[in-house]
Amino acid sequence: QAFSARRAPAAFTQHVRSALEDLLCARCELGPLLLVLEDLHLGDRPSVLAIDDVLDRLRDRPLVVLGLARPEIDAAHPDLWANRALTRGAVRPLAERAAGKLAEALLGEGASTDRVARVLEPAEGNPFFLEELARSGAGGRDTSMPPTLVALVQQRLESLDPELRRVMRA
Repeated sequence: QAFSARRAPAAFTQHVRSALEDLLCARCELGPLLLVLEDLHLGDRPSVLAIDDVLDRLRDRPLVVLGLARPEIDAAHPDLWANRALTRGAVRPLAERAAGKLAEALLGEGASTDRVARVLEPAEGNPFFLEELARSGAGGRDTSMPPTLVALVQQRLESLDPELRRVMRA
């Protein structure tokens, strides 16, 4: 099939769409299905359109699609499923009190209020960033916090064995 994709990309795309539809249809025969699409804002246009097409063809089936995306979704796919009954919601940052409790739990009993504050401030209520900052602090690494989540994750990767780091980057 890979060779035919090079020679007839449109036919290959249709073949993939048909296979996706057949798979989801067969799964829906077993009962309700929840299809979760994470980081939908990073999805390519053909894939998003394929899901839209499947939603149209399987509208009478017990299928729900949950698309998780950052606000950039509106720029990446401005007409995302315009003809669908969408329900949109936003995930708000953690409340200060909840973030503080999480930071204290992650840093461990006896963490100073100053140390907790150094984790809370840059995280701005983002639980993943907060967890990574706390893990970085708990690991005894430099107490100066990287300015972004990406920098923090890169810092963690740098602490790995070189061979493991190469595999992780791949």
